[in-house]
Amino acid sequence: MTQKIDLSLPPAAPAAYISKYQRESNELLSALYTLVPLSEDELKEVAITCENECGLGEDQAGNVVTPAPQPHHVSLPLRAVYESHMDKISHGESGYNSFNFVVVVDQNWKENGVLLVTLYTQDDPPRIDSFMCPAAEVGLLLQNLWVANMGWEELKESYQIGAGRATGDNHNEVYGS
Repeated sequence: MTQKIDLSLPPAAPAAYISKYQRESNELLSALYTLVPLSEDELKEVAITCENECGLGEDQAGNVVTPAPQPHHVSLPLRAVYESHMDKISHGESGYNSFNFVVVVDQNWKENGVLLVTLYTQDDPPRIDSFMCPAAEVGLLLQNLWVANMGWEELKESYQIGAGRATGDNHNEVYGS
């Protein structure tokens, strides 16, 4: 039996957080977290897989997705990652994207994908949103967001996979059964 993971998030990030980081230069590098037990090597494998489609050379690995400091939030709700991410950014953890991060929510992430989270959809009003997508596509999706090649909704419509989706429209979802 798979453990249920609470993927609920608030509908929007605090306005002060959005306002502050919307004005500042935002980094491409997105933090990787996990809600399921993974070794450091497994977490690095996820990060490498997330960058598969980015066209990066070996010397550029880790420039799009990399494990966050303290990436393990095993058996905790997604809200713990959300709070930790905003806390790290607010306390000067430089080098990470303020609005986007990646979370492993399934031991079988190679088949079932990873959760891509944004704290800022650029809707009016801005909202938090997330969707499950293939791990190998994440880096390319983040690059497209960063250079504004594609918007969040277009990415979500094109790349969202499977059950277990958590969206800003339903904040009481649980992944697993």
